Amino acid sequence: PPTLDMVTAGDLERSRLNKIKALFILGANEGSLPKTSSGGGILNEKDRMFLKEEDLTLAPLAMEDFYTQRYYLYLMLNKPKKYLYLCHAASGADGQALNRSGVFDDLDEYMPGAKERLSKIQDRGGGNFYEEKGGLEVLAGQIGKFAEKPEDGVIDRALLGYAYKKDPKETGTIIECAFYTNAESPLDQEISKALYGEDLKGSVSRFESFNECAFRHFLSYGIGLEARPEYEIKADSLGTVYHSALEKYVNSVMEKGLSLKDIDDGQSRKMAEAAAKEAIAQEESHIFESSARNLYQADRTVNVIVKTTDLIRQKIKEGKYEVKEAEARFRKILSDGSIFTGIIDRIDVREEGDDIYVNIIDYKTGSKKFSLKETAAGVQLQLPVYLSSALERLKAENPDKNIHPAGIYYFLVRDEFEKEEDREKEDAHLRGLSESEERMEALMGYTQDKLIETGKRIKSGDVSLSPLKEGNSLPCDFCDLKSICRFKEGSFNAVSRQMQDLSRAQLEEEIYGTD
Repeated sequence: PPTLDMVTAGDLERSRLNKIKALFILGANEGSLPKTSSGGGILNEKDRMFLKEEDLTLAPLAMEDFYTQRYYLYLMLNKPKKYLYLCHAASGADGQALNRSGVFDDLDEYMPGAKERLSKIQDRGGGNFYEEKGGLEVLAGQIGKFAEKPEDGVIDRALLGYAYKKDPKETGTIIECAFYTNAESPLDQEISKALYGEDLKGSVSRFESFNECAFRHFLSYGIGLEARPEYEIKADSLGTVYHSALEKYVNSVMEKGLSLKDIDDGQSRKMAEAAAKEAIAQEESHIFESSARNLYQADRTVNVIVKTTDLIRQKIKEGKYEVKEAEARFRKILSDGSIFTGIIDRIDVREEGDDIYVNIIDYKTGSKKFSLKETAAGVQLQLPVYLSSALERLKAENPDKNIHPAGIYYFLVRDEFEKEEDREKEDAHLRGLSESEERMEALMGYTQDKLIETGKRIKSGDVSLSPLKEGNSLPCDFCDLKSICRFKEGSFNAVSRQMQDLSRAQLEEEIYGTD
């Protein structure tokens, strides 16, 4: 109130105060007192000086602003009659240390005769002052840093004591959160059995998903969480259309009694276009019809299918294999009772008398490669399982023939090719593995052992939050459920598993049993 003993709070530049007995200047930190210009803007200093000479009104130049700040400081520091207190913050709300203003070292420049009186000026530092909410934020930051790295962490004990006295529950929560470990304990085996069943069932990709991240497998296959669908064309929806269109194309060629080796270009492209349009029309959400942009994507998808079928025919013509079956469904039971079902995109065969050699083709978008390293890690098991299932089927259908494993390949369905010459390279669209029969048998056996081993871990209740890391890549980068686990390497003791960097010789020794 406006009495003889009055306290006024104001701004350094706009306050007009007279007859001051004691002055407290708060926030005397570097960058705040004197206030530094934020900089930036459309005009630089040279442009502004030029325009000022043309009598245009502009904001003060940086140098003008600097001297204005010093002028205000000079006026204010010399206002009080008896006491002057300069206060600065030791740290910000984030816990980072702050520097005090240079004014502390230059007082004699602002206050005539200050040097003679400096002996009377006392530095009463050592205490920290916080707003209540800001103080809790600072405390949380300090405790968090201490939890991550105790040797570098510093906690303001006075602030901690005050916080405990003021709100012990909230302070306890801050400490509990700081020392939280982002990890999951194994499920009880009875719970695991209730979730997954006595015998595991599903696709091979389910087991690959477990080996990438056991916690993601639990969320997806244990409690059935799914990401909320979004009405947009994604890579997986395009992949579904590609698979459907290629299945329809191959089956339509075979139903007409034709061969991919000798069908003419014009007829093949018409059939490929029809298959692609039918696959797009059968897309349940009808998203390809929802906008002009998506209609363009539909036309582009048709073009991709036509181009891909040209490449498939080219590869078939160059080799000795014929397509035996497209989208072949299979059911495989392992020795531990696990049941696998799936769809093999294509089975190609080559017949030589009583011998039938078998290739497996799996359509993929992107730049997928077959990797023994990933097979050993348990995240690339599909192709060997598909080959094993195809061999079993063909042996049942041809009991008087000798069925031989030949190769497993990814056929890359690409929207575009970087360079025309890349089209001629085999690895531009066909990537995989071709080994001796003995090695292929060993690979299939190794894969089945890996599946059985994975099944045991699933049944044991393993839900560990420790994704498999290859180089700098984590499966979390493409996980729809990452907002649940909030895995972040190094935070809350969260640690990934690094994929073993085995040499080719080590991989062959482990998988094939040879040096």
